[in-house]
Amino acid sequence: MPDVFDKATRSKIMSKIRSKDTGVEKAFKEALIRNGLTDFEMHYKVMGKPDFVFVKEKVAVFCDSLFWHGKKNIPQTNREYWIAKFQRNMRRDKVVTQTLKKEGWKVVRFYDNEILKDADRCAKKINKILSRIRSSQKNDLQ
Repeated sequence: MPDVFDKATRSKIMSKIRSKDTGVEKAFKEALIRNGLTDFEMHYKVMGKPDFVFVKEKVAVFCDSLFWHGKKNIPQTNREYWIAKFQRNMRRDKVVTQTLKKEGWKVVRFYDNEILKDADRCAKKINKILSRIRSSQKNDLQ
């Protein structure tokens, strides 16, 4: 089925979709800070460009969209295109996660609905992971 919009209109719509500084990222950033986690970098230059990275502990956090990662509402127009697009995104996610893990990173993925529902719960999960890693690093130094 063809797109309901002409190319110029579709291009204008798609150009408004942000990949950085989204509402989800802002909510998660605020939750991290509220929970005392301020030593992160955003959009760190490592494979997959995680949304948040704790460099010293090698923790990469992705804030994934249910839509763009194929978990919600496949559009009815141009359905074959969207299914293929979501499959490519999911394959890429898997490769990024596997590669980062092989390089010694801990990879954490949250979906946007999890963050929007309870960003503090997500931040606390990161805090627990970081605490375990830091404790292990401290023990390794002794």
